[in-house]
Amino acid sequence: MRINTRSRYHRLQLNYLLILVSLLSGFVLMNVEGSLSVWKWVSLLAFALMFLLMYRGLPVFDFDSDGEVLILTAKEPFLQPFSSVFVRHTEFPKRKLRDFSIQRAPLKRTITLIIDSKEDHYKKVRIPASYLKRTELRDVERSLRGVLKRNAELRNTASDEHEQ
Repeated sequence: MRINTRSRYHRLQLNYLLILVSLLSGFVLMNVEGSLSVWKWVSLLAFALMFLLMYRGLPVFDFDSDGEVLILTAKEPFLQPFSSVFVRHTEFPKRKLRDFSIQRAPLKRTITLIIDSKEDHYKKVRIPASYLKRTELRDVERSLRGVLKRNAELRNTASDEHEQ
């Protein structure tokens, strides 16, 4: 199964442009008499919108469960060239998925994957998924549950063969 939210990113780019224009015009027009209070509120609103977008997380989400490897990527294409903070990418064999959970907070969702690693340890990987639609999130959850079920069946058959 593949899920990709790149096509919805263009709407978010318009928000970035509006934030930038309002902040720049707020700083420029701050010295104009009588416009200080109006632009102060516009700038405050722009900062609030910017904070909300940062709180929600990375807007572009890619999920691919075809084949033997799970690939999850969340990124911010506009800011990605400036820092690796704006990219969360993980790929691993399906057999290493130990568990997963989806945390829901107001206006924010995060997928937490627990992955087996060397020497019987595990690591947690958190991928922001706030911009997924409810049906897409349900599809990701169903796909991950299927991987866990298949892994449990493989472990059971392997333990049965090992006992004999």
